[in-house]
Amino acid sequence: MADQPADCSRLPAHLLELIADKTRDAVNGVTLFRSVCPAWRAAAGEAPRLLLPVPLHSATTPPRAGSEHALVFPLARGWSIVVDVRDTSCRLSHLATGATAALPCLTAVRATAASRVVHVGYQHFDAPAAPETTEGRVPRQQRNFRAKRRFRMAVAGGGNRRRRRRSGWRVRMDPRWKKSLQPEKKYSPSPECKIQIKIHWYYMGLGSNLQFSEVIRFGVHVPPGAPAASTDGMLIMMYHILHGQTGLVFCRPGDAAWTKLENPVLDELSPYKSSSTLGFVDFAYFDGKMFAMDKNGVTAVFDAATFEVLDLVDAPPDTTNFSTKLFGCCADDQDPDDDMISYLHLVALPSKLLLVRVHVIRSSSEPESFDVFELGSDDDGVAWCKVIGLDGFGSGYDLFLDGHHATFHRGGHGGGRGNMIYYVHQGKFGDARAAAYRYSLQDDKLECVYRPPEESDGEYSTFPSWFVP
Repeated sequence: MADQPADCSRLPAHLLELIADKTRDAVNGVTLFRSVCPAWRAAAGEAPRLLLPVPLHSATTPPRAGSEHALVFPLARGWSIVVDVRDTSCRLSHLATGATAALPCLTAVRATAASRVVHVGYQHFDAPAAPETTEGRVPRQQRNFRAKRRFRMAVAGGGNRRRRRRSGWRVRMDPRWKKSLQPEKKYSPSPECKIQIKIHWYYMGLGSNLQFSEVIRFGVHVPPGAPAASTDGMLIMMYHILHGQTGLVFCRPGDAAWTKLENPVLDELSPYKSSSTLGFVDFAYFDGKMFAMDKNGVTAVFDAATFEVLDLVDAPPDTTNFSTKLFGCCADDQDPDDDMISYLHLVALPSKLLLVRVHVIRSSSEPESFDVFELGSDDDGVAWCKVIGLDGFGSGYDLFLDGHHATFHRGGHGGGRGNMIYYVHQGKFGDARAAAYRYSLQDDKLECVYRPPEESDGEYSTFPSWFVP
């Protein structure tokens, strides 16, 4: 009996939970644990993981139908937004249950819920610029209608007098012209331009789907206690360069368009600030309020019911060289000679609103340190207060930050794990390579848990991002 090998699939449930807790790594630990056997997979349950995008034209990975134009942006509670970059149509998708919900196109916006819907200028080109040719074209003088007048005559009164009873036109279209009117493949105005966006009075060209996805930011509110696949009470906040200064737009599943929230932070005295294409760059929903951070680190507080601006919260003290990952833009007062830059991320926990500040070395594009702040108050009013110790951090929560959104997950199965920050940082604009890091507040230890290969074997559409069930 003693010589027989132990059956690891029959371990008690509490032992499996302890083992799963020790291997609960968002990059590869839980994946290895779940691959042992069905019993271990059931004991581990769903856990956060790092999603790595597949190259569009890889020599080792076969293409999937429709995947080239489908951009996937994970949110929270297992939901993701899927955007078709060809026409910006999008939908919600729940990976575990397969549930979906309709969302408005990213280009459809309105000023209020009762306003008319306006579509922002957007065009995605299926092919690079092509030279003008005359092959197959119909000569202008032949692009016409062939019309022949036809009269119907009748004999009236039984006599020989004939009168015109009814006349009409029979119209036939030249078949070559009819063929030329059929929709054709759209061509880019230049080989480097794949997407063209109209912003105010000028056009902006983007060279790849990756650049389109790099300038998008999401925030989502899912009511606590809501069923896994339910969209009741869900609110989605979003910013894209499509909307220029508007900053924050939001919608609920089933809406016909995204509704605008005007930016109250823009400085009208400065023509450069007021003409900036960037508005808000990060969002969160907490305690019946929407929080939106602008490109200078100032956070506007909106009443979620009336959309009234309640307060403005300055960036935390000692925040220097604030920068945002949207288009790689930085604050107006940034010092170009300083090698340290700061990134700010809003994270709404069930009981508190946090702000995570990441110091990154500009020259190496490596994170240096992390600071956590909680929304509180001081002598001047609402302010960000630095969190000291693990008790103020969030009692066992792990935070997940990337270029598209920020969310949280309760760490471990009651074993005290948590208080970790998982962070994805990408380099310069348009570069698909991004590394993932894990920082422990308890040990004050930072380690790189994923680093991409030096050379990419294809074109990517999105960056690595955290999927949190």
